[in-house]
Parts: sequence; structure tokens; C-alpha cells
Amino acid sequence: GAPDDARWQASGWRFRSVWLVILIIGVGFGLADIRPTPAILTAQAFNGVLLPLVALFLLAAMNDAGLLGERVNGLLANAFGLLVVGVAAMLGLTALARATATLFGFDLPDPGLMLPAFALLGVFTGRAVMRRAAL
Repeated sequence: GAPDDARWQASGWRFRSVWLVILIIGVGFGLADIRPTPAILTAQAFNGVLLPLVALFLLAAMNDAGLLGERVNGLLANAFGLLVVGVAAMLGLTALARATATLFGFDLPDPGLMLPAFALLGVFTGRAVMRRAAL
């Protein structure tokens, strides 16, 4: 709707009904003594997969000359973009590995080996995406 639609303002019935439903669901889960830990671990696993993919998509979009014309990323922006993709891959894949290890009960490799490997994987994948977008 429009930004000035009264139904979605803080005093509007739609806004109040949405927060009331969310509040009732939260109180219901609390009273039923349902623990949110499995849902949180599942959300972390999904974020671990989605975060690097979104970062790669944005890097590809910012290097698509057909989409942006002459406003595509320059060398410095691409360097920072690759850094973001590398960090996103490192964080996301580490969260995914931890959630998988917790679920299946196995030990993770040494973080000193795992974190740089995931970061390098993200940077090399990002570089491949950038080259593909430039074609």
C-alpha cells in the first residue's frame, strides 16, 4: 500500500493485528514450554547457505555491464566485493558446518584450517562470478 495508508500506521488495525498475532504465537510457545533451539539451528544453517549466495549475486549484478552500463564496479569496489564474498562464505559455511556437525554428531576440523579454506573458496567463486558477469 501507500506509505500514508492509515491501515498500516501504528494505530491502524492491520499493524496492530499483525503484532498481536506474533505476540500470541510467542506467548503460546512460551506457555507450551517449546524450546526454540532447533529452529534457531535450522535458521543458522539456511543463513549459512543463503548469505554467500546473496553476496555472489550482488557481486555479479554490480559487474553486469548490460544492467549498469558504465557504472559497473571498478577495481577497488571489486576488491572489497571479493572481500565481502570471502567473509560471507567463511561465516556462512562455518555456520553450516557447525550445524551439520551438531546434527550428525561429528567433530569439525581445526578452525585454523577450515576458516581460511572457506574464505578462499568464496574469493575464487566470487572471481569466477565476476568474470562470467563481464562476458
